[in-house]
Amino acid sequence: MSKLFRKKLHGQRFTAGTWAFGKWVEGTPAAIDLYASVQPTTPHDLLFLEIGRRERKSYTLFTDTKLLCLAETGDANPDRITIDDLPFEVIVEAPWQNNVISHYKYITSRMKAIES
Repeated sequence: MSKLFRKKLHGQRFTAGTWAFGKWVEGTPAAIDLYASVQPTTPHDLLFLEIGRRERKSYTLFTDTKLLCLAETGDANPDRITIDDLPFEVIVEAPWQNNVISHYKYITSRMKAIES
């Protein structure tokens, strides 16, 4: 898909974390870059988020880049994307792989300060 109407975003992808002496140790972050169309999340799409995340700021991303969302990560945190200098977690994925204009739709949720 063309980069037309898309902006360059930066983020982080984490390796699997582990428990060490009863404390969670975060995996190592690696930088990721992508081009995405950043749109406000519609009220309908907010229903795909858990109740506590529905009240946070969120965006919907349309991109060719495969991201790791909350449901797919196992022992790693989901990808974090920086939008307007604020960290957002990738929560929900909707793959649109129709061989016409294949892309991914992601719903992100603003991270609280304690999660950052």
